[in-house]
Amino acid sequence: MQETLLRETFTLNELSKLLPYVITIGATVILLAYHTVSYFHYKDSLLKDFCIYLFSQTCYLSFAIWLQLAYRTYADSPEIYWVIKESLEILTYFFYIIYTTNAIGFDKIEHRLLRIIIKTTLIIMLIYQPLQIVVLYGFESSNTFIFIGIRLLIFALAIVMFWQSFKIKNNRILTYIRFATFIYFFFGLLSFSAMFYDIKKYHMVPYHFILIGVITDLIIFSIAMSNRTKYQIISAEQNAKDKEIEIQTMAFRQERIIQEQKEEYRRNIAMDLHDDIGSSLSSILIYSELAQKTIESKPAITQSILNKISIQSKEISNKLSDFIWSLKIEKGINNNNLKQRLLDYQQYLFEEMNITCHYDIDETILPENMNIIRNLLLIIKEAMNNVAKYAHAQNVDITLKKDLEKIVLTIKDDGIGFDQPNIKKGNGLININKRCQAINARCKIISAQGKGTSIEIIISKP
Repeated sequence: MQETLLRETFTLNELSKLLPYVITIGATVILLAYHTVSYFHYKDSLLKDFCIYLFSQTCYLSFAIWLQLAYRTYADSPEIYWVIKESLEILTYFFYIIYTTNAIGFDKIEHRLLRIIIKTTLIIMLIYQPLQIVVLYGFESSNTFIFIGIRLLIFALAIVMFWQSFKIKNNRILTYIRFATFIYFFFGLLSFSAMFYDIKKYHMVPYHFILIGVITDLIIFSIAMSNRTKYQIISAEQNAKDKEIEIQTMAFRQERIIQEQKEEYRRNIAMDLHDDIGSSLSSILIYSELAQKTIESKPAITQSILNKISIQSKEISNKLSDFIWSLKIEKGINNNNLKQRLLDYQQYLFEEMNITCHYDIDETILPENMNIIRNLLLIIKEAMNNVAKYAHAQNVDITLKKDLEKIVLTIKDDGIGFDQPNIKKGNGLININKRCQAINARCKIISAQGKGTSIEIIISKP
């Protein structure tokens, strides 16, 4: 038990052997803390691999320092502690290979064989841990050949990876990895060479060169990871700026499209006012002049003319109501009023007819395009006009719904219908087709004698 107790005094030679381990673990812990905080902030997978490697190095160095403090020399420690120390050291190489492999980024297709070799080596390194115990305690044999073999395998793999890395381009971290690997090889050779010289007089052992290579590696890798993080931050900020510019550009284009739609909408309203209301007012003017001439000599004709003036006046009033409704749409104060507008028109149109209208209108699916809304209103009104004039129907069903990404308008009556192949299209059907073309909609009319008429309008949702 006394051999395992920590002695109170150390010679200068013992302290000098221990000091490189202490310096290395101090630097490793500081770097581990720094990069762990960075990982939890940026969530970078490569940074995670590097932190795991640093943690494994910390565990190995901690155990190595404890052994020296407890037993002064490894030869005095129990054999099982050798196995643990050896296992922890191999684990540091294990996570080192994982980190450098992911950092280099070997292509799955181009470097398929190399990736298989790397995976095989990692599996052998894991198997090596329990294999030591089997050889030492199961067969009671030396593990020297296994010890040397696993290191030669790791050394050979490192050379192959270093050589293959020169085939990879445009990798910002690769230069650091090559430089760090070269430094580590250099100090590894110094450590190997030191075995043939007496360096104890300098209070050194060959493994001290390995520790110098390790701490140099860690510093170079830390600089590489910090630069990588800095580049990612700059890249993310630039991407955010580009995205903001793209969003602003899209918003500008969308606003321009909306303005163009509004201009087109206003031109269409002005054209309709000029064509429809202008011609109606001209008709009223002509009818008024005729009425003045026939009011005394031909009272019956005058009465007929006055009836026409009354009809024309109602049509103008209705069209002016549509015009005002359209202006309210443009100003955004006429939401969810399409059904109400149709109810008003139904009362005006079917005032003296025994026709009932049924509405199933979902106004929430209407696009913000005012031209589409207005043309939908006029298509429905045109269809209702046809019902009033020709259908002799009792019921009209008007449905507006969404079907996948399309808006579907259906106007169906139970009137007398018509024979489609032989019917001559009047102004009503022609106007419906024109308005469908204006909003890039498809129009489908189904009718037959005695079976009513169904008009289906399909609009691809903008």
